[in-house]
Amino acid sequence: MKNLKIAISAPVIDNIYSFMVAKSCISEPGVEVVGVFALKLWSLKRIVNEFIRLRSRLLIKIWQKYFSESINEIRNDTTTGFSYENIDQEEANLESLCLKNSIPFEYFKDPNDEKAINFLEDLKPDVI
Repeated sequence: MKNLKIAISAPVIDNIYSFMVAKSCISEPGVEVVGVFALKLWSLKRIVNEFIRLRSRLLIKIWQKYFSESINEIRNDTTTGFSYENIDQEEANLESLCLKNSIPFEYFKDPNDEKAINFLEDLKPDVI
């Protein structure tokens, strides 16, 4: 039986859900991760789209993500069963995980732009 080819799309390289999906797929027999891509965090298009979507809540979101003192409490929340301390520092984000496992990784401004589509067409995944 042939392996199921999977490509993973992530909103940012340190997204916990995308990281855990990638890590699970890499270790799963019969599954081959053929590529991973993430969106560029600081592109003008992304900032404008986030502002249109969130308006004033964007500032609150940025403050909570980067300046809140409670971020360490969230990062090591025992109720989720996940702790950043359990992650090998060589695999701290999707990019380093892909590098360690020789999986193609790219950044794109938009998942629907021509470069992203060409990247996926070249990989020929069964599932994205």
